[in-house]
Amino acid sequence: MAESPVPAKRRWTLSQEAFDTLLARLDPDRDRAGEAYEKIRYKLTRVFDFGRASDPEELFDETMDRVAKRILEGVEIPSSDPFPFIRGVALRVLQEDRRRRRQAQQFEPPPPPPPPPPENVLRCLDESKKRLIPEERELIELYYEGDSLKKTRKEAAEKFHRSPNALRIWASRVRHKLGGYIKECLKRREEMK
Repeated sequence: MAESPVPAKRRWTLSQEAFDTLLARLDPDRDRAGEAYEKIRYKLTRVFDFGRASDPEELFDETMDRVAKRILEGVEIPSSDPFPFIRGVALRVLQEDRRRRRQAQQFEPPPPPPPPPPENVLRCLDESKKRLIPEERELIELYYEGDSLKKTRKEAAEKFHRSPNALRIWASRVRHKLGGYIKECLKRREEMK
């Protein structure tokens, strides 16, 4: 079950009376009030989408619940154009949503490091590199196994007298060839079991 973006302790339940009062504040005519409500829904869900909210529909509901609660508490909302007030509440709800997500991210443990490759893969890599011609083996070792990739790739381009793009294409072809050798090796080892 997905966690609600609004904490349970702050959640106020919208009663029918509060909803009717909210609609009446939007427009005395019930049909026009319903249309105004849907226009506000459209505008606010776009605001929430643009603000990268966790759940725009849920945040819209929370916004309207808070507005209805404020109306019942006696807060005067301009009946000529209530949207600026409602948008202000929505922005506050969005800000709270962002803060909750930021705090949740701070407490998430970092992902575990990837497991080391199995011993068979390492052995097959060593065996397969021996099948490459010396120039290709040197390229792979320089191109992929250096501490600073940018620096070692530049050195490799100079050493092999190739442009960076030509070197990249050549390294890709050699890597593909090496991958084929590794697959053959792993298959042989699997058959020997």
